[in-house]
Amino acid sequence: MSTDMRQRSWQLVASLGMPQNSSLPELHPLKIRSIEQIANRTLALSCVVAHSFGFDSRLANEWLVREGIVSELTEIERRVLLGDYPDRSSLHQQVDSLFALLWVLGMASEFSCVAEVPDDLVHRLPDIKRSESSVSFKLSIQPIAETIVASRLDEAFCLHWAARQLLLNGQESPLSEEVIRNRRYSLEWVTSECGWDEVSIDT
Repeated sequence: MSTDMRQRSWQLVASLGMPQNSSLPELHPLKIRSIEQIANRTLALSCVVAHSFGFDSRLANEWLVREGIVSELTEIERRVLLGDYPDRSSLHQQVDSLFALLWVLGMASEFSCVAEVPDDLVHRLPDIKRSESSVSFKLSIQPIAETIVASRLDEAFCLHWAARQLLLNGQESPLSEEVIRNRRYSLEWVTSECGWDEVSIDT
């Protein structure tokens, strides 16, 4: 990643009154995984998130099977949709991960770690309540340029470090560390070759 990109990231951090760290390593050059992989991960995650808010797990599973993407679920997600996960409300935070994935696919016009999740985010996805096919969703994909994804990831990396540093020092962060972490998580996955449950978000 370029020095200019990192400077812009620190400028954003500074504008929020958060600490900076000039010795934080630059991220390696990125290569975005296939759009099909990103789209399928987005759809699988959307079913898990929908269930965390009360959508019937049987209907979610049936939709994933019908769309041919049930294999995209992680082991934890399978447990969630089988009802073998006691605290499904803890998965509400995955909305931020979903937001990031949809943005990479060109389904959300404004995205950063400081942007609000759009009120109509759910409408960017197939209506699984009506068993809507994912065909139109996939045909609507207009992926964001790799350089822009890299820039947002670098911002998330720096903001995550800054938020963690404030918390470690017993100070309040102006941005939710959880929100930053979940959005960064998606961007790290998009630019890696690892599984969804294998993403590293060290700072």
